[in-house]
Amino acid sequence: MKSRQFALTLLLSFSFIIFLGQTTSAQLSKQFRPLQAPRKDSERSEVPRPVRGNLGELLAAKQAGVWESRASSKQNTPYRGDGTPYLPGRNPNLGEPAQLAPSQNTIPYWSDSFSYHGLTYTYRMVGTDPKAGSQTTVIPTVIIPLRFVFPDGQIFDASTDIVDGQTAVQGVVNSPIFQNYNFVLGGKNVGNTQFGDAFQRANFWDSVGGKSRNYHVLLGQPTVLPTQTITVPDGLGHYETDPTTGLPYPVIDNQFLISQNAPVLIAAGVTPNQLPIMLWGKVSFSSGGLGYHPTVRINGALQTLIGTSYQSQAFYNGKFPDVSTLAHEVIEWLDDPFINNYVPGWNRAFLSESEQCDSRFGGPFGDILETADPVENFDEATVALPGGSRTYHVVEGMFIDFYTRSNHSRSINGQYSMFEVGSQYGVLTGPSTPCTGHVELPGNVDFYIVGSNFTAAFGINNYGSIVGVFSDELGANHGYLYAPPSFQVIDYPGAVETFTSQINDSGLVVGDYIDAAGFDHGFSFKNGQFTQIDFPGAVASAAFGVNQTGDVVGAYLSPDFHEHGFLLRQGVFSSVDLPFRQVTLATGINSFGSIVGFTSQYGIEGTFEGFLNTARNISPVTFPGASQVQPWDINDSNATTGLFTNPDGYADGYVTIGGYPYEVNGRVYGLNDIGQIVGSRHQGDFVYAIVRNLPTYQKSAK
Repeated sequence: MKSRQFALTLLLSFSFIIFLGQTTSAQLSKQFRPLQAPRKDSERSEVPRPVRGNLGELLAAKQAGVWESRASSKQNTPYRGDGTPYLPGRNPNLGEPAQLAPSQNTIPYWSDSFSYHGLTYTYRMVGTDPKAGSQTTVIPTVIIPLRFVFPDGQIFDASTDIVDGQTAVQGVVNSPIFQNYNFVLGGKNVGNTQFGDAFQRANFWDSVGGKSRNYHVLLGQPTVLPTQTITVPDGLGHYETDPTTGLPYPVIDNQFLISQNAPVLIAAGVTPNQLPIMLWGKVSFSSGGLGYHPTVRINGALQTLIGTSYQSQAFYNGKFPDVSTLAHEVIEWLDDPFINNYVPGWNRAFLSESEQCDSRFGGPFGDILETADPVENFDEATVALPGGSRTYHVVEGMFIDFYTRSNHSRSINGQYSMFEVGSQYGVLTGPSTPCTGHVELPGNVDFYIVGSNFTAAFGINNYGSIVGVFSDELGANHGYLYAPPSFQVIDYPGAVETFTSQINDSGLVVGDYIDAAGFDHGFSFKNGQFTQIDFPGAVASAAFGVNQTGDVVGAYLSPDFHEHGFLLRQGVFSSVDLPFRQVTLATGINSFGSIVGFTSQYGIEGTFEGFLNTARNISPVTFPGASQVQPWDINDSNATTGLFTNPDGYADGYVTIGGYPYEVNGRVYGLNDIGQIVGSRHQGDFVYAIVRNLPTYQKSAK
């Protein structure tokens, strides 16, 4: 599969091409690696996860200066516990979060919002707004025990298997998830109530401790529905070994387990106003998760649910005992029932100083309000609640202002977490440390050219006209102009392949093409007329950007085999070079003449650094934590967009909003002045073009 980078790497590699002599254009595409090939969505989570361990030991390691080696290791417990961020796409809408209509048939919920770095974040939570007074919400709850028949004939039944002296069903019903417990936090009595209700009362204590003293969000005493049997196909169920006991335990394929949600709920007759808890018993699923809280659309209604295992206190040395996983999912379901509460990216509590937010470890949509995830990797996050004849376990959870980063927490005692599990080591929870997260982009549009398995968008003007590249059935690349609803293929006359890169508001398109001899040339196109753009004396040229006045930027290969940027203004060429660099490419230009691009000191095998060239100076364009940055475009507000790569090889798109950088899920190449970006993303065996609307930036008052 070819990509936009083919023409660019062809240009960057021309010194090698000339040396090879007789290599044909078709062969050249196989000789050189792309700068960043689009990555499949399923590959997004393939990054090192935060180390799990004892918080006290990790704090001591950090103080001793050996934290980095511990933090980057992959040893200790592989389980993350929560599998919600790893739900593939999270619903059928190609990765979009659940969308709510005003009259949506689902559980009762309320909403509020906050601002951070000039962006507004709206969240929806179960129940009613605590600021509205002392209202009690009771969510009807059902438990659906699951019976798994594995390919080897073994059966795991949550309704009959004994775990620490009782069945999983009995353990859940008798636990503080449903039964009252006297919760005292920091010397203040939150109430004799369920765990989830205690968490939410403490979360909004500035209201609950005042006019809303009798505010509650409760789970109704559960109805246990008939056990549902799931036969696990061959190859989708296996066993792994518990390192503590040395015993095997059952694991099911993620996709298969998720696919069973809707059929089980339909068979059980669950209604959308209920919370179904699908109880897996001893079973976990293959991404290292023990529970999740997805949504499912059934007959147009939006059904929330929780899936959870129930493990013994011996499992993994007691790191996930009894209802601790369910407790994790309950407080996350309360605060983000529809899995669409996007918040500023967050770092783990206590230890993290990451430039890129730890929430990126949560897969393609990591920056969501997952209240237990920022501490789930610490053993102390499992909290014992002794009482009666049995001790149950719940989890630490983060309050809302951990995510808002407010200097004053509205929660009980001004805390940022429920149990302050770090206090035993003299460390209190504060707001998340500053970090760079991803930006959630509404109004997403994905499109592809019929018959092509590769379509990418590279430029967009202020009228919404898009240019880009698609590959035909034979793998040859063609440019296109998509001005909805019209579509036009752009092929330079006689070219082997054509790439269109940018379009301005007057309809002037720029790009490059490969001739029959395998050489690259820039061009412009308007009203059906092509004009070749070749830097004087260059071996090869390519045009990448154009502004509203018709200035063109690009790159050319000089006879000494060095790559240079260029500016073409009113018919006059000038070079755009950074000192002591073998490679400089100018990729975007705005109406004020500011140019972005990237450069490398040691040719295409070197590290690419972004730059911004204005009338006053040349400054670097960076992305926090990245080892390489490749800016591709700049608009008239000086926002830039492009690609970044981390030292571990993780790569993605980025955009700046109000001067702050954000990761974008996909490859991003172009942006306009009205808040739209374009690029590409990999879905299955296809590369789709994407159009995304940026959120509105509100400049903070001084």
